[in-house]
Formats: sequence, structure tokens, C-alpha cells
Amino acid sequence: MYKLFVCLIITLCLGSNVFGGGLDDIVGFVQSGSPADAFAKDFGCMMAGGAFHQGSNLGLPGFDVGVHMPMKKPNADNLIATNAGLETMALPWAQLEIGLPFKLDLIVRGLSGTGLSYSGFGVRYGIFKSKLPLVPSVSAAVLSNSFKHTDFEATTMSGNVVISFKIPFLSPYISVGSDQSTAKFIASGIEGTGSSTRIEAGINLGLIPLTYLQIGGGTANGDTIYSGGFGLKF
Repeated sequence: MYKLFVCLIITLCLGSNVFGGGLDDIVGFVQSGSPADAFAKDFGCMMAGGAFHQGSNLGLPGFDVGVHMPMKKPNADNLIATNAGLETMALPWAQLEIGLPFKLDLIVRGLSGTGLSYSGFGVRYGIFKSKLPLVPSVSAAVLSNSFKHTDFEATTMSGNVVISFKIPFLSPYISVGSDQSTAKFIASGIEGTGSSTRIEAGINLGLIPLTYLQIGGGTANGDTIYSGGFGLKF
């Protein structure tokens, strides 16, 4: 597990620059008249992915700091990505969650690299928080994300409901969400919009005290999605 933690840390340090290079390739394939709606849908999944992995609100004075990376193969209709030879879309996030009063948690996330930066802000509300094994906790969250690159910008608004269960060393979760996304290629002026529905199931594995390893998979608009991450939770 420690080796996997190290790999994920390296991903956080290098991931934004690697993605920036891939985005440079994509921008080069965008021409006037290129369809961008399918790209907006896929990119919206990357913007919102990885943010929703627990059904229990943290509560005061809890906090959760981690790294999460959603991944997705471009949809067949996403000609911008497929023509650029992009086989997998992935976007690493550094994410901080802070427990607040009134069953609320603040979600702050983002990353920056050469020529790009992206960030997100949201709020989670704990509908029900269980203290018993196998009794589900339920939360709902809203999240706004923005992405800015030298030649590209995007936004995503998301709503999500998560159910999770606690058992020793393991917390399975099920997440259902909806994203509304926009994408714009600045040089060409091409814009796209799209909505996505995400369904994901996964686990938070806590073999080391105060840490967790998150692994998930599911579907978004008929395509398979994955997410992985790790963090510290108090």
C-alpha cells in the first residue's frame, strides 16, 4: 500500500503537467465546425469525478485531505479527443474537506500546472449519519468547478447523492450524480455544452490509521468510468 501511496503522490506532482501536454495536442486538432458537445460531456465527468466518495458528513472538527483522480475513455462521439489520439481522459485533484456546523462540510479542490489551473468549491449536507456497522449514511452535495488553460476553458456544475456503509477497515459507497458542463476552445471560438449522469460504486480502504485508499468504478452516459485516490481523514 505504501508503494501505491508513493505512486499517487507522484501522480499529483506530475499529473497536471501531463494533462496540459495532452490538452495542447487536443487544441491542435480543433478546427472550425468541430463538434464539442461530446467533449464537454466527457470533460465534465473529469471535472466532477473523484469528489464524492463518502455518505457521512465529517462534522466538527473533522477534515479530509486527499488526492483523487477520475478516469474515462473518450466517448465514441467525442471526435475531438479520439482524433487527437487520446485513449484515456484523466484529471488529478487535490481535495480538502472541512467539517462545519449544521451537518455541513466545505469541499475545496484544485491543482495548477504549466499554462493551466483548475479549482472547485462545494458544500455537502449530511442527511443521515450512522454510527452502526452496515447502517447507511446518506449525504447530498453540490459542487462548482472551473478549468482554465491558455487555449481552453471549461465549467461544470454538479449535484450528487452518496450512500456509504462502515465495516471494519472498509467503507463501501454508492454515488449518483448529475453534471452540467460547458467547454470552449478560445482560439477557434468553438463551444460545447452537455449534461452527464454518473453512477459509481467503490470502497474506502482504511488499513492504516487515519488514512484511506479510495477505488471506484461505474458508468457515465453509457461509458465506463474509474476513480482512485488516497487521503488523511480525522
